[in-house]
Amino acid sequence: MGIFDFIRDNRPLLGSRRYYIHKLERFLSREDQRKLKLAINKGLVGFTMSSLGLSKAIGEDIRFPGLVPQGTSNSARLLSDELNKKIEESVTKSLFADFSIRAETVIPAIVAEKLQGMETIKTAIALQMFAKTGIHILLLGDPGTGKTEFLLGVEHIYPRTAFGLGSGLSGVGLSVTVSGKEVRPGLLPKADKGICCIDELNLMKKEDYGALYSAMEKGFITYDKGGAHLQFDADVRILATANPIGEKFRGMTRDAVVRQLPFEPALLSRFTLVFLLRRPDLGAFVKIAKSIVEKDKAELTDGDITFLQRYITHAESLEVQFPPELKDSVVKFSADVKNAEPQLFFEVSPRLVHAVVNLSKAFARMRLSTVVSRDDLRKAGVLIRAALENRLD
Repeated sequence: MGIFDFIRDNRPLLGSRRYYIHKLERFLSREDQRKLKLAINKGLVGFTMSSLGLSKAIGEDIRFPGLVPQGTSNSARLLSDELNKKIEESVTKSLFADFSIRAETVIPAIVAEKLQGMETIKTAIALQMFAKTGIHILLLGDPGTGKTEFLLGVEHIYPRTAFGLGSGLSGVGLSVTVSGKEVRPGLLPKADKGICCIDELNLMKKEDYGALYSAMEKGFITYDKGGAHLQFDADVRILATANPIGEKFRGMTRDAVVRQLPFEPALLSRFTLVFLLRRPDLGAFVKIAKSIVEKDKAELTDGDITFLQRYITHAESLEVQFPPELKDSVVKFSADVKNAEPQLFFEVSPRLVHAVVNLSKAFARMRLSTVVSRDDLRKAGVLIRAALENRLD
């Protein structure tokens, strides 16, 4: 390197270039700042203003400096791409703390945002996205109540999902897919460490439930056929829909509902939360219509989706602790619910204890807390009782 090259590469930045570098100091490491200054002095990159493309539903769409390559140099393009990615990730993380304060309100509101009401179900499904493990939800109800919209909403927002129709699945398609001699992971393994959405679960053949049981209980499925003995990880959370026997609920007393359940207790007991949905009566329909007219909701942007997926991924990386002093409250809550079982729509199993703990942790994780609070526990209890008592708002 000649003396003139050395002077050029190390001259101080002035004017707008100094301003942009100053703006980026909080988003780039010292080493990346050094590389950027060198590239600017060499004329390899320039500046532009960028944003995450967030809608008002998520938060303020702040503007920050981005980089554009100058000329056709491949190294300039690669450096711009590398640093822009780091800048965007840093800006995103800087917004997490502010969003965490509103997450418990915002995220349920955008789960199946086209559906009016059903706030309890929206909260439950939002929590499922932050539960990491052990939370399975069944939406059981009349056709036309929007059940599928919840599945599509999760598929749209959550980073790792697999979607399938119960009517189009078999034990093979659920666990593996076979093409000639090649055996590949099926729907459940594809959703490993994520959420498996199954629409019309009641249309799946009963002999195929074995793979579903294994994934829900053990976190893996096996395939043994034609000399092949395979095991696939399938640590999934199941979000499923189903119609009652006869397609539509006729009567909503406890006995009437039980007679119309399309599943045996063995399967129902594996779901953490079961929600019963009915078509709205005239009064409820008018209320929904007014809500639709009064609320002009904007569609989520690509920036919103990317931000939410990064927020969820970050939240999932947190190890949430359940304080020992809350354990007695869990035992008391479980005993109270078990005592009320004759008035509830579903049987209460020991899985209830795990449900309380996992939902409490999900509430904490949604707000980026690493410790469950007493309020998290209280809200988890309210949600569980709402499902068991069939109380939906």
